[in-house]
Amino acid sequence: MAYLVGGGYEGQIIGYQLSGELLKPAEDGAPRKAPAPIFAFSAHTGLIRTVACSAGLLATGSTDNTLGCYNLRKRRFYGKLLQQDGGGAVTCLRFFGESHLISAGEDGELCIWRTSDWECLTRMHGHKGAVHDLTIHPSGRLAISVAADKKLMLWNLTTGKCVYTSALAQPARMVLWTPAADAYVVGAPDALLVFELKTGEQLHALRHEAAPLAMAFGAQALLVSGGEEKALRAWDVATGACEVHLPAAHATRIKALARVAGGPVVASGATDGAVKLWRVSSRSQGSQGGSRSGAGAALQLLMEVGTRMRLTALAASAAAPPAKQAAQVAAEEGEEGEEGESEEEGEEEGEEESEEELEEGEEDEEQEEEEEEEELPSPAEEAAAAAKAKAKAKAKAKAGGTAAQSKPRAQTAAAGARVQGSAAEATSKVASKASSVAKVGQATKGAKGPKGAKAAKAAGATPAAPAAPAAPAAPGAAPKLKGVLKRSSYGSAGTPSPDRSNGGGAPGGKKAKKK
Repeated sequence: MAYLVGGGYEGQIIGYQLSGELLKPAEDGAPRKAPAPIFAFSAHTGLIRTVACSAGLLATGSTDNTLGCYNLRKRRFYGKLLQQDGGGAVTCLRFFGESHLISAGEDGELCIWRTSDWECLTRMHGHKGAVHDLTIHPSGRLAISVAADKKLMLWNLTTGKCVYTSALAQPARMVLWTPAADAYVVGAPDALLVFELKTGEQLHALRHEAAPLAMAFGAQALLVSGGEEKALRAWDVATGACEVHLPAAHATRIKALARVAGGPVVASGATDGAVKLWRVSSRSQGSQGGSRSGAGAALQLLMEVGTRMRLTALAASAAAPPAKQAAQVAAEEGEEGEEGESEEEGEEEGEEESEEELEEGEEDEEQEEEEEEEELPSPAEEAAAAAKAKAKAKAKAKAGGTAAQSKPRAQTAAAGARVQGSAAEATSKVASKASSVAKVGQATKGAKGPKGAKAAKAAGATPAAPAAPAAPAAPGAAPKLKGVLKRSSYGSAGTPSPDRSNGGGAPGGKKAKKK
């Protein structure tokens, strides 16, 4: 299975899927019927300068300074990248397998992209003009680029540095490694020049009547070229001989050539939109041991496709090995299947959870209804229970009120007892004082005349003042005797103290009024 993709002046791309049967000659030798395109749409706002394909990836470069990335297997568009931050048109694209992509632009910069996340890994600078073409060594470690500055540069892709520079007589339009990777071909304005890699020596000059515009290897040593002269040629790069010449291969100039499916099949595209598939074969197939003595080549037309657009670029993907291709397809289908299965499993789990929740809710409701049915009493029982609850509440409220009333009464009685005790103590002291005064008065009264007065004076008695009547001890009130209050105990509970700055505290938390 292979893909064939073409790009046009108006920015459109068109793609075809080619099966193995389509790449084989028909039994009657007639061209096969062309398949229908699998996609066709406008991909860029400018003309498409270059198209590149790997086994399952597609990249397109345009004069709108963007690079489009696609997945051919999944028919998915990844997005667009800016070459040199949008500083110039993308002029060349080349894939290395499916892991890396190298792009080049009009400003002379080359970029290495990683296809797993489309990150630019390295930017390589060296050319001072627009890069026309580049080719990657089969090892993936080297690359050759040619540009408008008349220079050919050999790049070390591991370090991103230029390791060799060669000055050309004229700007080259194309460059391509040979299948053996021991030489490379450079497209000059009127010839294809073959150079040896080790020495850099020119081996052959493959002359054309007009400027060659495209080239591709159709077999191990057969190079197919086309250009302004509308003809196809097959060259033996080992000897430099032209094996096949088809003067009228296309009605207009041949703009692009691409090798298809990694075999001896080449696709050619012309500016009138016609795409033709050719099978490149050797005329010495009957020679023993595969010898090429006296050999030639033949180009057999397999198919013709009309794209109905002006082609500017053409690319074809080489089919991966069957086992690898099956593994990749299975892996991709497995990923999609796992995603679908995970979504289905999630939906099934959600449905099961919702069903379980509904069942649990129904069970709970049934249990509650059963409990309610079991606990429902008769009307008489309800009335008796209500009366009983009312009586309990009334008794509880009464008990709480009695307790609340008894507490302040007890506090008041205790305070009154303390006040009575203090008043009794004060009264006893006053009584003792009054009795002593009365004794002194009696002694004074009993001593009449001068002798008695002298005796009283000698006894140290002072004239007695009229005895103050004892104040009655009123229960719950302190005696109104200033001197006694000063001499009474200060810490007696419930006894007001005039020495306090706030006037003293009275039982119950009220302040005593000053007299």
